[in-house]
Amino acid sequence: MHGANIGIDIGKTELSFSFNNLQNAIGEDREPVYGVSVKGGNKEGISSLFKKGEFIPAASLDAILGYSFSNGSKASYNQAIDDISVRQEKFEKGFEKALPERIKKLVINSELTTEKKAALIDVIPSVASVESTETKFHKLLESDDATEHSELLKIKAGMVLIKKEYLDRTNAYDDERAKVYESALTEYWQFIFFSYGGIQGSEFKRFETFNTEDLSKSFIDESFRGGKFGGGINAQWRFLRLGFTYGYLKTNNFSLLTKKEYTLKKTVSNNEQSITEEKKITAYTGTYGEVEVNELNLDLIVNLRLDAKAKSHVLINPYLRTQLMSRNALVLPNSTNIGLGFYFFKDSGKFLGGFYTELPDVNNNYEKAKPEADRNLRAPLERMTFGIVGKFTLNTILK
Repeated sequence: MHGANIGIDIGKTELSFSFNNLQNAIGEDREPVYGVSVKGGNKEGISSLFKKGEFIPAASLDAILGYSFSNGSKASYNQAIDDISVRQEKFEKGFEKALPERIKKLVINSELTTEKKAALIDVIPSVASVESTETKFHKLLESDDATEHSELLKIKAGMVLIKKEYLDRTNAYDDERAKVYESALTEYWQFIFFSYGGIQGSEFKRFETFNTEDLSKSFIDESFRGGKFGGGINAQWRFLRLGFTYGYLKTNNFSLLTKKEYTLKKTVSNNEQSITEEKKITAYTGTYGEVEVNELNLDLIVNLRLDAKAKSHVLINPYLRTQLMSRNALVLPNSTNIGLGFYFFKDSGKFLGGFYTELPDVNNNYEKAKPEADRNLRAPLERMTFGIVGKFTLNTILK
């Protein structure tokens, strides 16, 4: 989603802010692209946050820099749309200028009494638009007299035809715009070649070993700092988009650690009395390490319109996330995540949102890397995760 926006991902308990200039590249033959994204979240997920107030902070800062090539011309597309709008405006002004005379002709050609005709003609100058005709003539077009009622119905039917003519023409202009859009999209292609890089960090408490001299020192505050860099391609042809990135990542094996609850008790005795002080500690156990890996990400996006005028759309997004060439597979094995997302937006809107489902670690390599007593090997359907995600443009929030 181009521009400055704020994103919320409930599945990952993640909040993000990003900015990019991708809109500048749409329809341009050549255009540099750039962007930056800041994310923060809770590595323990949303359930722990609400149930116990546990927060394991994680944050990242990423940037992209690249160049776009396409066969489009935003200027020519906009010019075609502007031409249609000019013709439509000219039609609407001419139609509404001639509207009073057409209504007057309906009244004069009727067989109403002179007094009734005069009453109707007096209202005509106040008719400002096609939409206001029924409102202005509503009471005057009603009568209990059978003959007069019949004539008034003829006038009303004439007004309905005039309004239909107006709507048919304006709808035709909308259809013409849709055809221009379809024509521009039919043979449109765009390639964006880019590099990316970023830094990330997280903090958590880890249980190392029992310190018999001072049990409170059995826990270590881990502070991880990592980073990544790589390159990628975004390709668009008609309503299809393909995204590919490959790069280097320095990460850790936090996801393989086991969370445990500890209670630290301290007892103070004096004169046959004692006070016991308790402190709950959440810490992670297991062999911890920082590992360098390569990562490959692949996305296919199918952009389908939900209405004839191409105002509303759904993006269907199957995706692949793989972690390759782990420098220490005993600490952090290779893994593959697959998922499918559905996202909805309107071409004039400032919001993009939807839902996704994902199967993490398809081969269960993470669980197999844990001590046998801590493993929780489950069937794929039992490991599926679901998330809701939304992005708002920043000016929506400000307004």
